[in-house]
Amino acid sequence: MPASCRDKLAPVLMSLAVLSAIGGCSSPRLQARSLPAEFRAARDLGQQRVQLSAFSSVSRPSKAIDIDDRVVVRIVTGLAGEEPIEQEVRVTRDGSIDTLHVGRVVIAGLEPAAAAEQIASAAVARGVFVRPQISVELTEPATNQITVLGAVSEPGVKELPRSGCDVLSAIAAAGGLSEEAGAVVELQRGGSHRVAEGKATDSAGGVQQVSFNAPGEDQMASSPGAEVIDLSHPESTSPDRMKLSDRDVIIVRPRQKRFVHVTGLVKTPKQFELIDEHDMRVLDAIAMAGGASSVIADKVLLVRQTAQQAEPLLIEVSLNRAKRDGAENLILQSGDLVSVESTPATAALDTFSTLFRVTMGVGGNLTLF
Repeated sequence: MPASCRDKLAPVLMSLAVLSAIGGCSSPRLQARSLPAEFRAARDLGQQRVQLSAFSSVSRPSKAIDIDDRVVVRIVTGLAGEEPIEQEVRVTRDGSIDTLHVGRVVIAGLEPAAAAEQIASAAVARGVFVRPQISVELTEPATNQITVLGAVSEPGVKELPRSGCDVLSAIAAAGGLSEEAGAVVELQRGGSHRVAEGKATDSAGGVQQVSFNAPGEDQMASSPGAEVIDLSHPESTSPDRMKLSDRDVIIVRPRQKRFVHVTGLVKTPKQFELIDEHDMRVLDAIAMAGGASSVIADKVLLVRQTAQQAEPLLIEVSLNRAKRDGAENLILQSGDLVSVESTPATAALDTFSTLFRVTMGVGGNLTLF
Protein backbone atom coordinates (compact mmCIF):
# COMPACT_ATOMS: atom_id res chain seq x y z
CA MET A 1 0.00 0.00 0.00
CA PRO A 2 1.42 3.44 -0.91
CA ALA A 3 2.59 5.62 1.96
CA SER A 4 0.03 8.32 1.10
CA CYS A 5 -2.80 5.81 1.50
CA ARG A 6 -1.46 4.63 4.83
CA ASP A 7 -1.29 8.24 6.05
CA LYS A 8 -4.93 8.79 5.11
CA LEU A 9 -6.07 5.53 6.68
CA ALA A 10 -4.22 6.02 9.98
CA PRO A 11 -6.78 8.46 11.49
CA VAL A 12 -9.63 6.24 10.28
CA LEU A 13 -8.13 3.18 11.90
CA MET A 14 -7.55 5.17 15.07
CA SER A 15 -11.20 6.23 15.11
CA LEU A 16 -12.33 2.64 14.67
CA ALA A 17 -10.12 1.60 17.58
CA VAL A 18 -11.70 4.29 19.74
CA LEU A 19 -15.24 3.29 18.80
CA SER A 20 -14.43 -0.37 19.42
CA ALA A 21 -13.02 0.45 22.85
CA ILE A 22 -16.03 2.56 23.76
CA GLY A 23 -18.53 0.02 22.41
CA GLY A 24 -17.00 -2.85 24.34
CA CYS A 25 -16.68 -0.98 27.61
CA SER A 26 -19.27 -1.44 30.33
CA SER A 27 -17.94 1.29 32.61
CA PRO A 28 -20.35 4.09 33.59
CA ARG A 29 -19.67 7.54 32.18
CA LEU A 30 -18.18 10.08 34.52
CA GLN A 31 -18.41 13.87 34.35
CA ALA A 32 -15.20 15.88 34.11
CA ARG A 33 -16.37 18.52 36.60
CA SER A 34 -17.01 15.88 39.30
CA LEU A 35 -14.19 13.46 38.42
CA PRO A 36 -12.63 11.96 41.58
CA ALA A 37 -9.06 13.07 42.29
CA GLU A 38 -7.66 9.53 41.90
CA PHE A 39 -8.79 9.49 38.26
CA ARG A 40 -7.33 12.87 37.36
CA ALA A 41 -3.91 13.02 35.69
CA ALA A 42 -1.13 14.56 37.76
CA ARG A 43 0.86 17.57 36.60
CA ASP A 44 3.56 16.50 34.12
CA LEU A 45 6.89 16.48 35.93
CA GLY A 46 8.61 14.71 33.06
CA GLN A 47 10.10 11.24 32.99
CA GLN A 48 12.80 10.22 35.42
CA ARG A 49 16.09 11.92 34.61
CA VAL A 50 19.38 10.14 34.25
CA GLN A 51 21.74 11.02 37.11
CA LEU A 52 25.14 9.87 35.85
CA SER A 53 27.01 12.26 38.16
CA ALA A 54 25.65 10.41 41.17
CA PHE A 55 27.45 7.27 39.99
CA SER A 56 30.84 8.98 39.55
CA SER A 57 32.35 7.33 42.61
CA VAL A 58 31.15 3.81 41.80
CA SER A 59 34.28 2.65 39.99
CA ARG A 60 37.43 4.55 39.12
CA PRO A 61 40.43 3.31 37.14
CA SER A 62 43.05 1.93 39.52
CA LYS A 63 46.83 1.78 39.14
CA ALA A 64 46.86 -1.63 40.79
CA ILE A 65 48.12 -4.58 38.77
CA ASP A 66 45.42 -7.03 37.75
CA ILE A 67 45.17 -10.55 36.35
CA ASP A 68 46.23 -10.75 32.66
CA ASP A 69 48.14 -7.45 32.86
CA ARG A 70 51.52 -7.45 31.16
CA VAL A 71 54.42 -6.01 33.23
CA VAL A 72 58.18 -5.50 32.84
CA VAL A 73 60.33 -6.42 35.84
CA ARG A 74 63.85 -4.90 36.04
CA ILE A 75 66.32 -6.26 38.61
CA VAL A 76 69.67 -4.71 39.49
CA THR A 77 71.42 -7.32 41.62
CA GLY A 78 74.20 -5.09 42.94
CA LEU A 79 76.83 -7.67 42.09
CA ALA A 80 79.93 -6.32 40.38
CA GLY A 81 80.04 -6.92 36.64
CA GLU A 82 76.49 -8.32 36.46
CA GLU A 83 74.09 -6.80 33.93
CA PRO A 84 70.60 -5.76 35.02
CA ILE A 85 67.90 -8.39 34.46
CA GLU A 86 64.84 -7.35 32.46
CA GLN A 87 61.83 -9.58 31.95
CA GLU A 88 58.35 -9.04 30.46
CA VAL A 89 55.68 -11.32 31.87
CA ARG A 90 51.88 -11.59 32.09
CA VAL A 91 50.12 -11.93 35.43
CA THR A 92 48.57 -15.39 35.66
CA ARG A 93 45.07 -16.29 36.83
CA ASP A 94 46.29 -16.80 40.40
CA GLY A 95 47.68 -13.24 40.46
CA SER A 96 51.34 -14.20 40.32
CA ILE A 97 54.30 -13.84 37.95
CA ASP A 98 57.24 -16.19 37.49
CA THR A 99 60.32 -13.97 37.97
CA LEU A 100 63.76 -15.03 36.78
CA HIS A 101 65.90 -16.39 39.64
CA VAL A 102 63.32 -15.34 42.25
CA GLY A 103 60.48 -17.64 41.26
CA ARG A 104 56.71 -17.10 41.58
CA VAL A 105 55.51 -13.99 43.41
CA VAL A 106 51.92 -12.78 43.81
CA ILE A 107 51.58 -9.11 42.73
CA ALA A 108 47.92 -8.79 41.63
CA GLY A 109 46.15 -6.04 43.55
CA LEU A 110 49.39 -4.11 44.17
CA GLU A 111 50.52 -0.92 42.52
CA PRO A 112 53.85 -1.17 40.62
CA ALA A 113 55.99 0.25 43.48
CA ALA A 114 54.45 -2.14 46.01
CA ALA A 115 54.85 -5.04 43.57
CA ALA A 116 58.56 -4.23 43.23
CA GLU A 117 58.95 -4.32 47.03
CA GLN A 118 57.08 -7.66 47.12
CA ILE A 119 59.51 -9.19 44.60
CA ALA A 120 62.54 -7.75 46.40
CA SER A 121 61.37 -9.15 49.74
CA ALA A 122 60.85 -12.57 48.15
CA ALA A 123 64.34 -12.46 46.59
CA VAL A 124 65.97 -11.69 49.94
CA ALA A 125 63.85 -14.20 51.88
CA ARG A 126 64.75 -16.94 49.41
CA GLY A 127 68.46 -16.08 49.56
CA VAL A 128 68.65 -15.17 45.86
CA PHE A 129 69.89 -11.57 46.24
CA VAL A 130 71.07 -9.49 49.19
CA ARG A 131 70.10 -5.90 48.29
CA PRO A 132 68.39 -6.01 44.89
CA GLN A 133 66.99 -2.88 43.27
CA ILE A 134 63.78 -3.86 41.53
CA SER A 135 61.26 -1.88 39.50
CA VAL A 136 57.96 -2.96 37.96
CA GLU A 137 56.28 -1.20 35.02
CA LEU A 138 52.74 -1.88 33.86
CA THR A 139 53.06 -1.95 30.07
CA GLU A 140 49.80 -3.50 28.88
CA PRO A 141 46.72 -3.42 31.12
CA ALA A 142 44.22 -6.22 30.67
CA THR A 143 41.07 -5.19 28.84
CA ASN A 144 37.45 -6.26 28.62
CA GLN A 145 35.42 -6.46 25.42
CA ILE A 146 32.12 -4.73 26.16
CA THR A 147 29.26 -4.44 23.67
CA VAL A 148 27.23 -1.23 24.00
CA LEU A 149 23.89 -1.05 22.17
CA GLY A 150 20.78 1.07 22.12
CA ALA A 151 20.46 4.80 22.69
CA VAL A 152 24.13 5.80 22.64
CA SER A 153 26.01 7.97 20.14
CA GLU A 154 28.45 5.30 18.91
CA PRO A 155 27.14 1.77 19.58
CA GLY A 156 29.46 -1.19 19.09
CA VAL A 157 32.12 -3.31 20.77
CA LYS A 158 34.38 -1.26 23.06
CA GLU A 159 37.71 -2.31 24.58
CA LEU A 160 37.99 -0.98 28.12
CA PRO A 161 40.68 -1.34 30.79
CA ARG A 162 39.63 -4.10 33.14
CA SER A 163 40.47 -1.95 36.11
CA GLY A 164 37.55 0.44 36.55
CA CYS A 165 35.39 -1.18 33.86
CA ASP A 166 31.78 -0.35 34.62
CA VAL A 167 28.51 0.78 33.05
CA LEU A 168 29.48 4.46 33.08
CA SER A 169 32.86 3.93 31.41
CA ALA A 170 31.20 1.77 28.74
CA ILE A 171 28.59 4.46 28.00
CA ALA A 172 31.36 7.09 27.84
CA ALA A 173 33.36 4.91 25.41
CA ALA A 174 30.25 4.74 23.20
CA GLY A 175 30.13 8.52 22.93
CA GLY A 176 27.65 9.05 25.74
CA LEU A 177 23.88 8.87 25.79
CA SER A 178 21.93 9.97 22.72
CA GLU A 179 19.01 12.39 22.85
CA GLU A 180 16.58 9.46 22.75
CA ALA A 181 18.12 7.73 25.77
CA GLY A 182 16.00 6.86 28.75
CA ALA A 183 17.06 6.01 32.28
CA VAL A 184 16.86 2.22 31.97
CA VAL A 185 19.90 0.10 31.06
CA GLU A 186 19.64 -3.62 30.37
CA LEU A 187 22.72 -5.63 31.30
CA GLN A 188 23.48 -9.07 29.83
CA ARG A 189 26.34 -10.85 31.58
CA GLY A 190 28.88 -12.88 29.62
CA GLY A 191 27.83 -11.99 26.09
CA SER A 192 24.42 -13.67 26.05
CA HIS A 193 22.48 -10.76 24.63
CA ARG A 194 19.11 -10.56 23.05
CA VAL A 195 17.56 -7.18 22.47
CA ALA A 196 14.03 -6.91 23.83
CA GLU A 197 11.43 -6.40 21.18
CA GLY A 198 10.15 -2.87 20.91
CA LYS A 199 6.63 -1.62 20.39
CA ALA A 200 5.40 -2.02 16.84
CA THR A 201 5.07 1.21 14.89
CA ASP A 202 3.97 2.11 11.42
CA SER A 203 7.10 2.69 9.34
CA ALA A 204 5.54 5.41 7.24
CA GLY A 205 3.75 7.63 9.71
CA GLY A 206 5.16 6.43 13.00
CA VAL A 207 1.63 5.79 14.27
CA GLN A 208 1.61 3.42 17.20
CA GLN A 209 -1.11 0.85 17.59
CA VAL A 210 -3.75 2.11 19.98
CA SER A 211 -3.69 0.24 23.27
CA PHE A 212 -5.00 0.63 26.77
CA ASN A 213 -1.87 -0.20 28.76
CA ALA A 214 -1.87 1.33 32.18
CA PRO A 215 0.54 4.23 32.65
CA GLY A 216 4.04 2.92 33.31
CA GLU A 217 3.20 -0.63 32.23
CA ASP A 218 6.04 -2.67 30.62
CA GLN A 219 8.61 0.09 31.16
CA MET A 220 10.89 -2.19 33.16
CA ALA A 221 10.33 -5.42 31.21
CA SER A 222 13.57 -7.05 30.07
CA SER A 223 14.96 -9.97 28.14
CA PRO A 224 15.19 -13.29 30.00
CA GLY A 225 18.25 -13.43 32.25
CA ALA A 226 18.99 -9.72 31.95
CA GLU A 227 19.66 -7.32 34.81
CA VAL A 228 17.94 -3.94 34.74
CA ILE A 229 19.64 -0.84 36.13
CA ASP A 230 17.70 2.41 36.58
CA LEU A 231 20.10 5.33 36.14
CA SER A 232 17.54 7.70 37.63
CA HIS A 233 17.83 6.01 41.05
CA PRO A 234 21.55 5.75 41.92
CA GLU A 235 20.76 5.23 45.59
CA SER A 236 19.16 1.85 44.82
CA THR A 237 22.07 0.52 42.74
CA SER A 238 25.06 -1.05 44.48
CA PRO A 239 28.58 -0.42 43.07
CA ASP A 240 29.04 -4.13 42.40
CA ARG A 241 26.04 -4.17 40.04
CA MET A 242 27.64 -1.41 37.96
CA LYS A 243 30.87 -3.36 37.37
CA LEU A 244 31.35 -5.10 34.04
CA SER A 245 33.29 -8.20 33.02
CA ASP A 246 34.66 -9.39 29.71
CA ARG A 247 31.99 -9.94 26.99
CA ASP A 248 29.23 -8.24 28.95
CA VAL A 249 26.57 -6.44 26.91
CA ILE A 250 24.71 -3.29 27.93
CA ILE A 251 21.65 -1.95 26.13
CA VAL A 252 20.56 1.63 26.83
CA ARG A 253 16.84 1.70 26.23
CA PRO A 254 15.34 4.71 24.46
CA ARG A 255 13.08 7.03 26.38
CA GLN A 256 9.52 5.82 26.24
CA LYS A 257 7.43 8.09 24.03
CA ARG A 258 4.03 9.03 25.38
CA PHE A 259 1.07 9.78 23.15
CA VAL A 260 -2.52 10.95 23.30
CA HIS A 261 -4.94 10.31 20.45
CA VAL A 262 -7.52 12.80 19.11
CA THR A 263 -10.36 11.70 16.83
CA GLY A 264 -14.01 12.31 16.06
CA LEU A 265 -15.27 15.71 14.89
CA VAL A 266 -11.83 17.32 14.46
CA LYS A 267 -10.17 18.57 11.30
CA THR A 268 -7.03 16.42 11.61
CA PRO A 269 -7.49 13.22 13.66
CA LYS A 270 -4.03 12.30 14.85
CA GLN A 271 -1.86 11.19 17.74
CA PHE A 272 0.31 13.72 19.57
CA GLU A 273 3.38 13.17 21.70
CA LEU A 274 3.40 14.45 25.25
CA ILE A 275 6.34 16.72 26.01
CA ASP A 276 8.15 16.34 29.32
CA GLU A 277 7.29 18.96 31.94
CA HIS A 278 4.51 20.45 29.78
CA ASP A 279 0.87 19.75 30.58
CA MET A 280 -1.42 18.95 27.65
CA ARG A 281 -5.11 19.53 28.33
CA VAL A 282 -8.24 18.56 26.41
CA LEU A 283 -8.51 21.92 24.64
CA ASP A 284 -4.81 21.84 23.74
CA ALA A 285 -5.13 18.42 22.09
CA ILE A 286 -8.21 19.43 20.09
CA ALA A 287 -6.48 22.63 18.96
CA MET A 288 -3.46 20.60 17.82
CA ALA A 289 -5.86 18.47 15.76
CA GLY A 290 -6.99 21.58 13.90
CA GLY A 291 -9.93 22.31 16.14
CA ALA A 292 -13.46 20.95 16.06
CA SER A 293 -14.87 20.43 12.56
CA SER A 294 -18.34 21.48 13.75
CA VAL A 295 -18.90 24.97 15.15
CA ILE A 296 -21.52 23.68 17.59
CA ALA A 297 -19.60 20.61 18.80
CA ASP A 298 -19.54 20.55 22.59
CA LYS A 299 -19.49 16.94 23.77
CA VAL A 300 -16.08 15.30 24.20
CA LEU A 301 -15.52 11.75 25.38
CA LEU A 302 -12.20 11.06 27.10
CA VAL A 303 -11.23 7.37 27.29
CA ARG A 304 -8.66 6.75 30.01
CA GLN A 305 -7.05 3.59 31.36
CA THR A 306 -6.02 3.67 35.01
CA ALA A 307 -4.15 1.26 37.22
CA GLN A 308 -7.14 1.08 39.57
CA GLN A 309 -9.69 -0.01 36.95
CA ALA A 310 -9.74 -3.06 34.68
CA GLU A 311 -11.98 -1.29 32.16
CA PRO A 312 -11.21 2.12 30.62
CA LEU A 313 -12.91 5.12 32.17
CA LEU A 314 -15.34 7.10 30.01
CA ILE A 315 -15.23 10.76 30.98
CA GLU A 316 -17.57 13.35 29.43
CA VAL A 317 -16.12 16.83 28.90
CA SER A 318 -17.97 19.92 27.72
CA LEU A 319 -15.95 22.14 25.37
CA ASN A 320 -17.90 25.23 26.36
CA ARG A 321 -17.41 24.63 30.09
CA ALA A 322 -13.74 23.73 29.56
CA LYS A 323 -13.15 27.17 28.05
CA ARG A 324 -14.44 28.77 31.24
CA ASP A 325 -13.42 26.28 33.91
CA GLY A 326 -9.92 24.82 34.27
CA ALA A 327 -11.27 21.88 36.28
CA GLU A 328 -13.33 20.82 33.24
CA ASN A 329 -10.33 21.20 30.92
CA LEU A 330 -8.65 18.00 32.15
CA ILE A 331 -4.92 17.33 32.01
CA LEU A 332 -4.20 14.42 29.68
CA GLN A 333 -1.95 11.45 30.35
CA SER A 334 -0.22 8.93 28.12
CA GLY A 335 -2.67 6.64 26.31
CA ASP A 336 -5.68 8.96 26.61
CA LEU A 337 -8.14 9.00 23.72
CA VAL A 338 -9.99 12.25 23.07
CA SER A 339 -13.04 11.96 20.84
CA VAL A 340 -15.15 14.97 19.86
CA GLU A 341 -18.56 13.33 19.68
CA SER A 342 -21.34 13.71 17.16
CA THR A 343 -24.71 14.72 18.65
CA PRO A 344 -28.19 15.17 17.11
CA ALA A 345 -27.43 18.90 16.85
CA THR A 346 -24.11 18.43 15.04
CA ALA A 347 -25.65 15.77 12.79
CA ALA A 348 -28.54 18.10 11.89
CA LEU A 349 -26.18 20.97 11.15
CA ASP A 350 -24.01 18.71 9.02
CA THR A 351 -27.07 17.53 7.05
CA PHE A 352 -28.27 21.10 6.54
CA SER A 353 -24.79 22.23 5.44
CA THR A 354 -24.58 19.38 2.95
CA LEU A 355 -28.02 20.17 1.50
CA PHE A 356 -27.13 23.85 1.28
CA ARG A 357 -23.92 23.12 -0.64
CA VAL A 358 -25.77 20.77 -3.01
CA THR A 359 -28.54 23.33 -3.56
CA MET A 360 -26.09 26.13 -4.22
CA GLY A 361 -24.16 23.87 -6.59
CA VAL A 362 -27.27 23.01 -8.58
CA GLY A 363 -28.46 26.62 -8.59
CA GLY A 364 -25.13 27.83 -9.86
CA ASN A 365 -25.33 25.45 -12.82
CA LEU A 366 -28.84 26.55 -13.93
CA THR A 367 -28.99 28.40 -17.28
CA LEU A 368 -31.43 31.22 -17.71
CA PHE A 369 -33.48 30.99 -20.94
